[in-house]
Amino acid sequence: MLDHPSQESAVMVLAALQDHFHHEEQLMRACEFGGQGPLSGFQSHCNHHQIILDQFQSVKDMLPPKTQRNNPLSGAATSALQQAVRLFYGHADMYDSLYEGRVHG
Repeated sequence: MLDHPSQESAVMVLAALQDHFHHEEQLMRACEFGGQGPLSGFQSHCNHHQIILDQFQSVKDMLPPKTQRNNPLSGAATSALQQAVRLFYGHADMYDSLYEGRVHG
């Protein structure tokens, strides 16, 4: 996706991450991972998901109203997408490893 980012791939990644994060948060809640409350590990994790989704949404917001299948992203959208991907990978490395083996679904 990063080698040849297109409008369609940016929209598809956002939708996939929304589904993934929703499922992940359900699993974490069911396993009571990270406690509850506004300062809990669980809420912090969910807040970070929202930061990532907001960054991907900013890419989508830069697209024309009718997304084209193979149209390349603009330079600004490509830079925003790269930042979103860095946020996602950083999240996976830093946060998702905290519940590895502790959340089962």
